[in-house]
Amino acid sequence: AHRFRNQDTQSYEYLKNICRNKQVILLTATPFNNHPADILTLLKLFITPKKSTITLENNLVDIFKTFGSVFDRLAYIKKYYNSPDKKRRDKARDHYKALFGEEFILPKALENIKQRSKYLAKQIRDVIEPVTIRRNRLDLQSNPFYKDEVKNLSKVADPKEWFFELTKEQSKFYDTVIKNYFADPDEGGKFKGAIYRPFEYETEREKIKEEKLSQKENFEFIQQRNLYDFMRRLLVKRFESSFGSFEQSLKNFKHITDSVLKFIDKTKKYILDRGLLERIYDKDLDEIELYLKEYVEKITEGSYPKNHKIYELSDFKYKDEFLNDIGSDLKMFDEILDTLNKLELVKNDPKTECLIKNLKEHFEKDPKRKVVIFSEYIDTVKYLEPFLENIFENRVLTVVGDLSANNLDAIYKNFDASYSEQENKYDILLSSDKISEGFNLNRAGMIINYDIPWNPVRVIQRVGRINRISKKVFDELYIVNFFPTEIGAELVKSREIASNKMFLIHNTLGEDAKIFDIDEEPSPAKLYERIQQNPEELEEASFYTKLIQEFIKIKEKHPDLIHSLDKFPLRVKVAKKHNENELLVFIKKGR
Repeated sequence: AHRFRNQDTQSYEYLKNICRNKQVILLTATPFNNHPADILTLLKLFITPKKSTITLENNLVDIFKTFGSVFDRLAYIKKYYNSPDKKRRDKARDHYKALFGEEFILPKALENIKQRSKYLAKQIRDVIEPVTIRRNRLDLQSNPFYKDEVKNLSKVADPKEWFFELTKEQSKFYDTVIKNYFADPDEGGKFKGAIYRPFEYETEREKIKEEKLSQKENFEFIQQRNLYDFMRRLLVKRFESSFGSFEQSLKNFKHITDSVLKFIDKTKKYILDRGLLERIYDKDLDEIELYLKEYVEKITEGSYPKNHKIYELSDFKYKDEFLNDIGSDLKMFDEILDTLNKLELVKNDPKTECLIKNLKEHFEKDPKRKVVIFSEYIDTVKYLEPFLENIFENRVLTVVGDLSANNLDAIYKNFDASYSEQENKYDILLSSDKISEGFNLNRAGMIINYDIPWNPVRVIQRVGRINRISKKVFDELYIVNFFPTEIGAELVKSREIASNKMFLIHNTLGEDAKIFDIDEEPSPAKLYERIQQNPEELEEASFYTKLIQEFIKIKEKHPDLIHSLDKFPLRVKVAKKHNENELLVFIKKGR
């Protein structure tokens, strides 16, 4: 139903009605790693949320509102309990006192947060258990009823590291981009993003600081601050992905900011599209930049969107600062573009050179093992295509945007071992995550993550394309991750450099980087270890599988005990020897 939601309304409604009116099992291909509200959204497909039959309390909306509130407070405490910003630190500690009824004192407080997080996860699991049957690869291999059917599976090797080498000057620039240009503004980040948060220049700062905003004003403030953070993180992610993609984004952002400044000079007004604030989180990052460019061009021509707010510059409390900050961003974009050019990071990209060098070596050793290269961004895919095509002429299949019939046909014939018509035209499949779900790519034996998938679910999805139960092609499957280091560094030093650079990015991305659980304490070494973790270790066998294994052990050791179960009354679920006779009767309402 989710797949049809945005493309085929009729099919979506049809499937949703089937789910609502029949007894159903909720099946998902990947584990949850999101907010409790995301789980409720899925449950809504199957259950009327305020008339739930899967919980004693029938209002699922209220239950998940409580889950969400606790989750948000725990996340806030964990993130800001030691913040240099006193206001955030005090708020985090107030949340802690409200949740636990005591003052925040280390280390006990962190242990309490950890235990409460685990309890919250258990509560959510208990709610969704009646509509989920969990079966991953480990369940199939560990369950005695299935294990003989899935003996012939590939093994996923631990991820390989491919280090791309930066000069001292390039390495310093790498850190500057993350630490100085696009760091959190509360920690001295230079990117102002004034055009995404005009409310903060229109309104008295003391009013915001002392939280004296009305509900409507507070909503506007939070929406715009979220938009600004989103744009800041977008640029950092582009930078980590590829220098070419980053350069293109900088040019786009510069064009948008420059156009806005010209519009303000001309009209003495600024217009922000409220629709953008609401829809931005549903769009791919590539689509967001395109949307922004189109929006700016429209307002320049005088065509305003329906849901827009006009800001009069004469009403701004900090009008000069607003204009100066827009100018500051333009100057910063030019500064970064100029440095990119001087260091030749796009023209002679060390990351791309590392990719090509290692691919050549790979195909010399193992010419039959095809490769899938994944990037989160279409811009990065387009940037890499000519480099790869130049070396591996006509052997690269590039998939960008919507999948055409020709591309689908080529994917099936060249990368799906189960497809009836096989051919061997392509060795490399270069794509965004559009094909990280629903495709068999098991003729490829290597997945290359050109940019780091910060959400572990993405790792599982990508590897799942080549690790298929249907038809084994390779005994062992490979995963590759890219890391920056400095020229001449030894392996141990390279790992240390990469750990620190990745940790900088992780901290800058904040909520966007979901590699750690809520109760974990991040560190550079742990982050590096987690990125390099084998995806098969991210999963564990379900409780049901463990239960079956335990039952079989008991059956083998105590066959008489198992036989005696037949003599128990039908309604008895649990029996325990005791020195008194007792009877407990449970009646479920409505049965």
